[in-house]
Amino acid sequence: MFKYSKIAIGLATCFALSGCLEVEDNNNNDELVNKLEQQNQILQSQLDENKKQSEAQAAKDKALETPFILKGGIVAAVDGVDLSDVQVTAYYDGTWHEPVDVAEDGSYSIPKVPQYSNILLKVSSPSNAIVTQLFDHATRSAGGRTEVVSAVQTMTVSKPHTVTFSILNRNTFEAISDLQITAERELNTFTSARYDLEHMLEQNKVVATYSTETNQYELIVPQGIDFNLAIDVDVDNDGNDEYTIYKSDHVIYSSNGMANLHNFNAEQQTTLYATVESINEYDLMVNFISESGEQLYPDTVFAINNDEGDSNFTFDEAQGHYNLSAKYYGELQFITHEFTVNGRTYKADNIGIYRDHNDTFQISRRHNHHHQEGLYSSELSNNTLAITIPLVEQVSAPYLGLEIIESTEDKVAETHGLTYYFNAPVSLQQDSVRLYQQNVITVVKGNDSASDDVAAGTTSIKRTNQSVELNSALSFNDTKLSIAPAAPLEAGYTYRYELDNVTRKEADSQGYLNRSVSFSIDTPFEFDESQFKADNMNYRSSGALITPKNTAGEQSGDNSSATSYELCIVAPKDVRLVEAQLSAVTTNGVRYTVDQRYHGYSDVYLYALADNEQLETNIYNYTLDKRSAQPNGYYRSMCFSYIDQYEQDGSWAGNAHFMDHTDSATNSVDVNITYRLPGSDTEISTGVKTLYID
Repeated sequence: MFKYSKIAIGLATCFALSGCLEVEDNNNNDELVNKLEQQNQILQSQLDENKKQSEAQAAKDKALETPFILKGGIVAAVDGVDLSDVQVTAYYDGTWHEPVDVAEDGSYSIPKVPQYSNILLKVSSPSNAIVTQLFDHATRSAGGRTEVVSAVQTMTVSKPHTVTFSILNRNTFEAISDLQITAERELNTFTSARYDLEHMLEQNKVVATYSTETNQYELIVPQGIDFNLAIDVDVDNDGNDEYTIYKSDHVIYSSNGMANLHNFNAEQQTTLYATVESINEYDLMVNFISESGEQLYPDTVFAINNDEGDSNFTFDEAQGHYNLSAKYYGELQFITHEFTVNGRTYKADNIGIYRDHNDTFQISRRHNHHHQEGLYSSELSNNTLAITIPLVEQVSAPYLGLEIIESTEDKVAETHGLTYYFNAPVSLQQDSVRLYQQNVITVVKGNDSASDDVAAGTTSIKRTNQSVELNSALSFNDTKLSIAPAAPLEAGYTYRYELDNVTRKEADSQGYLNRSVSFSIDTPFEFDESQFKADNMNYRSSGALITPKNTAGEQSGDNSSATSYELCIVAPKDVRLVEAQLSAVTTNGVRYTVDQRYHGYSDVYLYALADNEQLETNIYNYTLDKRSAQPNGYYRSMCFSYIDQYEQDGSWAGNAHFMDHTDSATNSVDVNITYRLPGSDTEISTGVKTLYID
């Protein structure tokens, strides 16, 4: 064995630090020189191999940064659309990238797109043969793969088409010309890009122009494609609408100053109508009388929607009437409360005043949201509206009844708060008003705490209604109750207000009130087809147990197998699954043919636990499954089991084995999924796509 001298060891150490050494052969120590040259060659080979591996890893890391290939198709909405020079340009990472041409069959491909990207796709034509449109798309995780196809929904385009329509004053039939109107196509995508890049999607909006020659609005839109018409009815942006739009005899209610007509068809609806809404500003003078004509003086009179004026009426003692400087839009409501005079009790009242198209004021008694009793009509005199309200005597025993004479229950979904108006002053107990967040999932594991009643080896998953802190206040002589959450509410839940145990002050007795109202706060719906997943429900992900031990510390895995005969197509909870058709299964790289269809879906709650964990639950209207590799939460799914599979020559190959996809073993299914998006009856097909099995 060759023994290194101190000189050789020093040289070897220097060599290890600096790479290869040049050795001069001076024949003084041929054996040493040969050994060092051999060492040079070995280390150079190692350096070359390391460099090769480093370059390969760098190339893979680079590919991992941009693993997606966007593939989709362009179709024409009507015949005669020239698609010969159509291009698709992608926007992501804050940049518009080079356009790609569309093939004769309408297909296109955009390579090297990053994962977790919000994307806009601009479909345009240099010859202006089509109307330029933006579409949204999003990529998610590539799962460690360097080349993944992200299927884009088919994009429909069309040639420019001019539509015209009129908007006429509903009373005078004169043309209205000062409206700002935009049109925007209906999008059936709900990706994160639609919200993140909403400001750029504004480019899809087309602004209408007004022709003084024809007294019509004109729009250039893609022919044959449905669009929404948005009319700005708050012309001066003061928060109050100047117009109310009508489609035939149906009012189009506005939201935030915009009246929206969905799927507007200008070919069929050539004329819209509008009423002019202006502020009602005058002096209101109210007298109250009994049925016998006796003058009455309620304790409290106040308006609940005098938009730009005071709420409280003032009492003119000299004249014996109540005054209000009215300044409101739409309808004015004012309320009186129950009171007693000369041994007679008079009911609380809710009076409405509305100016009709003849500038006549209609006076009505509001019994509830759905019923009004017309009293009479009146007109202004010297800008004063003088009215007399006959109050109704209470024939039942006084001070026993407690009523809600008005509420904002119909607006709770918008405001998340509530207002109640009572017929008499009230007092509340600490728990008179309650707000609950409904069906909140609570999970208690057997190893969470020694103080709970969940045993080790068991997990409790239950739905409960949780109390939400709120603020409440009484006003207007304790006849108005205002309620609101103490903090912003969490989206994705249904909430429920409850009201009871309300005491009428004069009688010091509880009224028989028991009111409840529910509302929901939806989460923004983000969706693209990459959210469809294939899951074999085997307690594993990428071949490894998701939960290696149960909450008692016991090793799991004995009650399940890496191989599964079940496969579930999993979708977000708001996507309505219609059908899934499996056409192929790949097991550890071997591809088999299958032909299985599944219709319908199940609502499921997925929560990953060990296969030897016991489960306690009160969730019954959802299937609770602890086997999935998906993030915990609500989903919709359709599941196949014991599927026949066939070799490529058509011979039967037994039941399909569904195994986890890993870097070293390809396991996937080819599936065509038909689904519907929320609020739509349109069925969308993914086409055959490959899903790797989780």
